[in-house]
Amino acid sequence: MHSRLSKIALMAFGVCLWAGIGVAGAQETPANDQVFELGEIVVSSPASQVEAAGSVDVITAADIKEDNARTLDEALDLVPGIYVRRGKKGVPRIDMRGMRTRQIELLLNGIPINSSYDNQFDPSFIPVENIARIKVTRGAGSVLYGSGGNAGVINIITKRGAEGVHGSLNGEAAQGDAYLGRGTLSARNENGNIFISGSTYNQEYFPLADGADVDSRLEGGDERENSDRESSHLFTSMELTPTDQTTLALNLEMQQGEYGRPHEVLVDEFTDKKYENDDPTRLTFERVTDRSSIGGQLALSHDLSGPLSFKTWGYATQLEQTVDRFDDKTYTTQDKGRHTESTTSRYGLAGQVALDLHRLGVATLAASAEQGNWDSREEKYEKGAIDELNEIDKNNNIYSTSLQYEVAPTNALGLVAGAGWHQQEKHNGSTGADFSYQLGGHYDLTATTRLKANHARKIRFPSLRRLYEGDDANPDLEAEVTWHYEAGVEQDIPGWQTKLGLTLFHIDAEDFIEKIGDEPYKNQDKYRFQGIEATLANESVDNLRLEAAYTYLQSENRSDERDSDKLQNRPENKVSLKATYTCPWDLKISGSYLYVGERYDFSKDEDSPGKTITLDPYQVVNLKLSKPLPKTGWEFYAGVDNLFDEAYAENYALPRPGRTVYGGVEYSF
Repeated sequence: MHSRLSKIALMAFGVCLWAGIGVAGAQETPANDQVFELGEIVVSSPASQVEAAGSVDVITAADIKEDNARTLDEALDLVPGIYVRRGKKGVPRIDMRGMRTRQIELLLNGIPINSSYDNQFDPSFIPVENIARIKVTRGAGSVLYGSGGNAGVINIITKRGAEGVHGSLNGEAAQGDAYLGRGTLSARNENGNIFISGSTYNQEYFPLADGADVDSRLEGGDERENSDRESSHLFTSMELTPTDQTTLALNLEMQQGEYGRPHEVLVDEFTDKKYENDDPTRLTFERVTDRSSIGGQLALSHDLSGPLSFKTWGYATQLEQTVDRFDDKTYTTQDKGRHTESTTSRYGLAGQVALDLHRLGVATLAASAEQGNWDSREEKYEKGAIDELNEIDKNNNIYSTSLQYEVAPTNALGLVAGAGWHQQEKHNGSTGADFSYQLGGHYDLTATTRLKANHARKIRFPSLRRLYEGDDANPDLEAEVTWHYEAGVEQDIPGWQTKLGLTLFHIDAEDFIEKIGDEPYKNQDKYRFQGIEATLANESVDNLRLEAAYTYLQSENRSDERDSDKLQNRPENKVSLKATYTCPWDLKISGSYLYVGERYDFSKDEDSPGKTITLDPYQVVNLKLSKPLPKTGWEFYAGVDNLFDEAYAENYALPRPGRTVYGGVEYSF
């Protein structure tokens, strides 16, 4: 590790010297990353006691640009407590403190965009050109977020128009015949503002590392099979301010794309079985041949005379997806294949009323109502003809009411308490209800030392998939429950321009939905997650910013019927480092290092259930250089992802890209 970092430092020094011919003092381009404030469920401010007591990270548009993140999953890679893993379906999964994507509530300007089918989401189809900041709340978050975020909440806050007229155009090319084009346009005057963004991305494949251990019968050459991807995205946000107290906003978003689902490449080793042909029975040859989504939000906020204010928003989102399973790796025939068309949608209305009593605190009452729908048609083929047809059309309704109170009795002490009541109305007419609550506080021991603690009970209702799909569905499933306990300290060292953070967390999960054997899904699993999150940020050297984070996670399966105490794909250790240096002549050098270790998977061989397989640790280094041309609005950049061509996999037998070189140019006005 030390030799690799030394190489990076030498390369950075050499490039700085080479770029010294550049002229200092590049033109400042107008800022266009103002935050769309109506997208905040919990307002970020020094007076926010709920965030001061919790574990909240904010990723800004500048952070995203430095990391050259193209989609949401890439922007989250270095966040402590988060593990991004790309699995068999070709979809990145976001794990938070040991819990899965379906236990995270994903919001876009406060709109929930998890799938109503399985509560999952695909972060690789969420571009970043319209993002002002990403607020990541881990663990015991505010009750105002409602139900669903047992692991935490990720709220994407978009940009809005800046004063005047501004815009940007960006083009990028990378190995794998990958091309990215994106642009923005914004304007603002005294009556309101508008922001428009769009992007298109096309990748033919991603390259494999030289040392990738793959089965040559299943994967040939240096190009990952069936790893192509296409996507196009359009977003617009408009705000009107008819008075100083009133804001009306409209957000619209559309997207279309398709992609391949790469298969596993080490089937023999995993199952201890030997295959004598090129088509092992566990392989599937699938593609998402169409993925189209559309969503919209209408929001209103108004400050009443006196201590009251309110905001309300209505929203609708819909995702249509077509998945085809083919006979073999030619992806042409479906003699024994499958064709599935599905539509999921969410429609909702939400509102908040806040009572600000200044020194006596702030009380916020929130309520929401939402309907989730899932419509699916699956055709299974035999000899090219439909042999089996399955059609499903289901929906449910979820209602939430929450009350939160924040107060700062002294300048050093802040407290928060909240409670929520949530109800699910199922398609069959039955209902389920449960409650959530949160208690937290922080105390400034000194001007540079803050202590904080938080506790919460959170719930998540079962998805339409678990309630109704297949023979193992169970319409009587109830809510999953998690109990959160965390405590931490934040320490500033002004003389060294350093900030330190340490958080201890403990989570008990019960009634988690799982199945054993051929039985239907039940609320039967119990898990425990506990660990440490440590962070460091230092700016003691001029023009240099250093950031480091370490996560230790201990996961335990405490269910009554279990094959092992371990839980798969929960790494015990994660280390992330990031450095950004700006040379005197405005060349910016950004680098990151990620280490993930101590991971386990389970054998899928029916003869050895619960057999633990230890996955190799991995480390990935990325490097980016960027240089603006003074007084022109132009900026050129180039970089390398996976600089040392690490052969690694985030999930078993699903290799990730090897060394990938890219370059691009951006024009801003």
